Amino acid sequence: IRQWIYELKTSKGMYDSSIKVNSGVLNIILTSAVEERIINRNPMEFVRIKQGSFKTRRAFTLFELVKVLDNLQNSPKTLIACYISALTGLRLGEVLGLERKNIYKNFIDVKQQHTVFGEITSPKTHNSRYVTIPKKLSNLLESIFENENSEFLFENGKGKVISNSTIQSAFLRNFKKLNIQREQKLSFHSLRHFFNTYLTENDISDRKIKTIMGHSSGVGSMTERYTTWNPSMFNDVLSIQNELCQNLSTLLNPKTKKILML
Repeated sequence: IRQWIYELKTSKGMYDSSIKVNSGVLNIILTSAVEERIINRNPMEFVRIKQGSFKTRRAFTLFELVKVLDNLQNSPKTLIACYISALTGLRLGEVLGLERKNIYKNFIDVKQQHTVFGEITSPKTHNSRYVTIPKKLSNLLESIFENENSEFLFENGKGKVISNSTIQSAFLRNFKKLNIQREQKLSFHSLRHFFNTYLTENDISDRKIKTIMGHSSGVGSMTERYTTWNPSMFNDVLSIQNELCQNLSTLLNPKTKKILML
């Protein structure tokens, strides 16, 4: 178990908080094994997980985002998942939970997520929300569904949604090839932070940002702020998303742009 924990940190690049979650799941399994008298004692009793010092998360810069996307040409599913998150602020589980019925011409209905356990559940905050999408992303999603006979956007060809770990692993392998330091906890979730920061830098109100990002309650939550919703209420956000698409189209290499239909 100690070797497994060591490899999660060194080989997989997993953070202490994620290691703690994974170890907790293993502990539950082993505790159950003791109760069922399959094993005599839970070996997790002898394992102590060393907690690292707190490190502040930061968002990707635009140029780091370009490097990450360009390096994912050989993993098109992961590339598209990253692209969606960077343009919408969706969490990984929310990206993988997208179905044909959730996607409209200029917005996404974010009402479910695909969990690390392979289940489809309500989003993290248990509240659905709408997120505007730029025209080029809309065209890409439409093209994917036209060419694939599936209900979920990210299926593995066997009728099942691609696992969260598959996308995370492909994403994290980037950091071994690129000159981007992970000391500040850059991860897939940093794509969400990137979008949040991009909106802030372009003077979108905190209320709208909280609504788009899916904060669970309080001022700015979808249910608190908007009894009715339509995309025109977020034209300023949509304009910035279109601008971001244009910036990426200028900076990405031709092969990446072809995959993303930019």
